[in-house]
Amino acid sequence: MSLTEGKLVNYAIDEVVKTLETIETFTDMAQTYNQSGRDLQRGNNTWWKPIEQQSRTQDGWDITGNEDGIIELSIQGNLGDPSNAYFGLRADDVRDETSYRRKIQSYAKRLVGEVEERGLERAVKGGAFAVTDSNAIGSTNFTLWDALGAAEDKMFDLEYAKSKGVCAWLNSADYRAGGKELTQSTANYSGKLPDDAYNKGLLQQQVSGISNVYKHNRLPVMTAQSVVLTVNGAQTFVPISTEVSPSGTEVPFDNRFATLTVTGTAASVNIGDKFSIAGMKAVSRDGKIESGDDMTFSVQAINGQVLTISPRPYAWDERPVADGGSGVLSRDEAAYSNVSTAFNNADTLVWLNTTAGKANVIMTKDAMVLASSPIPTDHELFADLRTKSFSAGKINGIIGFESSLGSLTGQCRIAIWYDWQIEKPEEIGILMGGQV
Repeated sequence: MSLTEGKLVNYAIDEVVKTLETIETFTDMAQTYNQSGRDLQRGNNTWWKPIEQQSRTQDGWDITGNEDGIIELSIQGNLGDPSNAYFGLRADDVRDETSYRRKIQSYAKRLVGEVEERGLERAVKGGAFAVTDSNAIGSTNFTLWDALGAAEDKMFDLEYAKSKGVCAWLNSADYRAGGKELTQSTANYSGKLPDDAYNKGLLQQQVSGISNVYKHNRLPVMTAQSVVLTVNGAQTFVPISTEVSPSGTEVPFDNRFATLTVTGTAASVNIGDKFSIAGMKAVSRDGKIESGDDMTFSVQAINGQVLTISPRPYAWDERPVADGGSGVLSRDEAAYSNVSTAFNNADTLVWLNTTAGKANVIMTKDAMVLASSPIPTDHELFADLRTKSFSAGKINGIIGFESSLGSLTGQCRIAIWYDWQIEKPEEIGILMGGQV
């Protein structure tokens, strides 16, 4: 490798790493989860992550024979295809290295923006948490302070944000409608805007219980839903740690999802639609205290009359008979209860996104996972390739070059490999006003 070529590689790595390490506000809040390359190869780039376990205590002097077991629940993800920047240069295009660096920088910025956009889209469509109101955010009856407070109250009562805190990302319209209250009134207890308001969109910290409130320009639009659907038959679910594969072996089971059979025009439903069932209350994570809020769900897939929904509901009233329930669930299973009761026949789905508009995102800081893995081109099989791996912030990738003597051109490819997943669907979702 010549000195000139070495300089070009170093310039490229410098620009990519510098840009990715100053990654945007939403990505900054994600958990990082990176499995070994060997495990990913054996699993066709699919990864499994165990989630937080739940347990119940018991009273008594002699509790012999009443020991609990362990149910290890997991979530699944897949790295899929890498995201790429790929461009060519002729020999006379590299005389001024600043042009080359600016091109690399523009691609790096686009890759960063893409990571952010895909994470926010996953949050809006995959997150099941929802606080909506018929009044517009920023109006007298639903100020931004009250909207954020309503979301935080719900998360607090349900024991979602126990240690990591809660963050919110606002679209520009709702920021304009309610941001003045947060920055210029008594709601702004610090009496000043933080420095990050100008370079990262940070509005305030500790706003109505929310740890950080940001303005964001990449929030997706929620579509409207109004189709009439009812539950077809009573349906209940249990936590499952593994399921039997066609080969007869046990493999992990993704406990974020359940399938719900409905009556009505299910084809009209959109992925990401949010709904609740009247009287199907959310219960707190540890105390199993019934809240005043109905549990909210997000539609993740539609197959005929069957909706795949998230989160997977486990009914507290189905706990063991000795604990006051119907006995459908064991003590270990009941520890994961998140709703007061199961789906009943003819329950009506109450849609929460009834008016289309840009969503605001709210989540606990450990609700999402960003998995990334190095692209393995360091094997001797690829010795003829001029590639270099990099790790920048939470993202792994490579940059590579090849050239053609015949055309006196060179190509550069930047690739990053990652996967966004929601670990706790009930702890991330939307905050919207103007919903009838």
